[in-house]
Amino acid sequence: MTVRTARFVAPFLAALTSSSALAQGEATDSVLAAACRADAQIVNTQSPDSLVSGALLRLAYCDVSGPPAVAKFWSVNADSTKWSVVLQVTPYLRDKRILDTVLAIAGRTSASVGLRRLALVGLVGLFQPGRSVPWDVALDPALDSLGGTFASSAVITPLTGAVAYPSGYRATIATLVKDVSLGESNTQLQSLASYIRRRLYWLDPTSTPLAGTGSVGVTYLCGNRFRIQNRD
Repeated sequence: MTVRTARFVAPFLAALTSSSALAQGEATDSVLAAACRADAQIVNTQSPDSLVSGALLRLAYCDVSGPPAVAKFWSVNADSTKWSVVLQVTPYLRDKRILDTVLAIAGRTSASVGLRRLALVGLVGLFQPGRSVPWDVALDPALDSLGGTFASSAVITPLTGAVAYPSGYRATIATLVKDVSLGESNTQLQSLASYIRRRLYWLDPTSTPLAGTGSVGVTYLCGNRFRIQNRD
């Protein structure tokens, strides 16, 4: 399972940001509600396959039908094109069912490395819509050239689903990422989690404390040069 990119595509935004549905929700717009239910049915059944990616994209504007369908999709072993799409949509449906599903996958040691990597990347957008991890960096954080920041992705107005985020959700995300960065046996996931954790700190240091009571590691480099790292 691989993903080449998790960035928005311009045609999707151009097609939807002009819609009057942006100012309404399914509860007050019967036409939108019918379209959303149809798209959710396509995503839930994965049929017809050729329409799934488009249906996923449109669910970003479905506050009732979108969250349960997107949460369910995370358990589906889809191809790389569809995972690219679901990573685009996930941050913009602010619903606890999606948040809980992605958190559970990221922390589930029985899940595949590929799926957990996708979930860790997905958590970045759930923490802060409009921030993303380029997929080459997700595969190898050493390729990062952005310093202490995340890449920026296209921003649309997030929708709040029927099950709102709990207070302190950012701290919950940060704690999960911290646990993976410190306790994960797979070095690829540990490296990615450490990369994400330090950048979450720049977005919200209160929710993502780096300093604590943990130990400090000292690594000898050469001559009189050493690297000091806080391991908490």
